[in-house]
Amino acid sequence: MTGLRALIRDPWAGSEDCYAGAYRDQFEQLADSLSTPDQHLRARFNPRDTHVELYASSGAAAGTVMASVRIFGEACVPYQAEVWSPHFAEQLPLFTLILGLPVSHVRMDLVP
Repeated sequence: MTGLRALIRDPWAGSEDCYAGAYRDQFEQLADSLSTPDQHLRARFNPRDTHVELYASSGAAAGTVMASVRIFGEACVPYQAEVWSPHFAEQLPLFTLILGLPVSHVRMDLVP
C-alpha cells in the first residue's frame, strides 16, 4: 500500500477510568450549545491533567482552549464540577443543566 494513512486519535482516549469519560455525551452537548456561528467548540479529554477541555475548532481562535472542566467525586459518585476559564461565567446555569451537577466557576488560569 502506498500513500499516506491518516492517524486518527480518539480525543477521549484515557478517560475511561475518570468521571469525565462518563460525561462524554454531556460535554459534547455543552460544546455544541456554547458554539456560535463564528466559533465552533469541541470537547476533548486531557489525560495528563485528567480534565475536559472545551476548545475552539474553528474561527479566529481555532485550537485555543476556552475552558477546562474537572469533575470531582467520591466513592464513584460525582458531586461537583469546576469550570476554569476566563469565559462562560454567565453560562454556568447551562453547565449545571447539561452536566446535572453543581458547577462552580473559577476565573483563573485554564489549567486547574
